[in-house]
Order: sequence, then C-alpha cells, then structure tokens
Amino acid sequence: MKEKGEAVSDFVKSKSISQQRQYLPIYSIRDELLQMKQAIAVHITSPPGDILIFLTDQDEIDATCYALAQRMEQLTSSTKKGVSKLSILPIYSQLPAD
Repeated sequence: MKEKGEAVSDFVKSKSISQQRQYLPIYSIRDELLQMKQAIAVHITSPPGDILIFLTDQDEIDATCYALAQRMEQLTSSTKKGVSKLSILPIYSQLPAD
C-alpha cells in the first residue's frame, strides 16, 4: 500500500516532500493580562461607559473577573485621586437566570 505522498506524486508526476508540523496553543496568559490592563486604562481615562472583554470559556471569564476586581481594589486603595467604581458583570452561556 502506498502512502498518501507517494500516491499524489505518482498522479502529478512530481517529487513529494515530507514536512513536520507542530501545533502550538495560541492561548497565552499575557492575553488576559493585556485585556485587563487595557480595560483598567479605558476605565480610568475615558468618560463613563461600557467595556466589553471577550473571553472563551467560563473559567477564563471567572478568573479574569476576579483578577480585575482585585486590581481595581488595589488601585482604589493606593491612589490618592478618586477612581470611579467599576461594575464587573460576567456573561456566559451557563450563567444561571437568577
């Protein structure tokens, strides 16, 4: 039985070149940190409004909400000028209705 590469090379009368592939995850903790930093910067420097951060799953959403709340708490306690309150509202498909 011929391998796929050999069958193709016979059909098109050309040389087959094998190639190794490696798939790496594109997820990076730096992505979440960057999104969190950007949200805080927008919150502090912009007029009141909504900020949306799109994440992929419930664990990621919960972790980011927790980290964002902790960081905002640190900012409000360490900053002399007032930082307005940030309401953090997680939304995901398995969120209970109540």
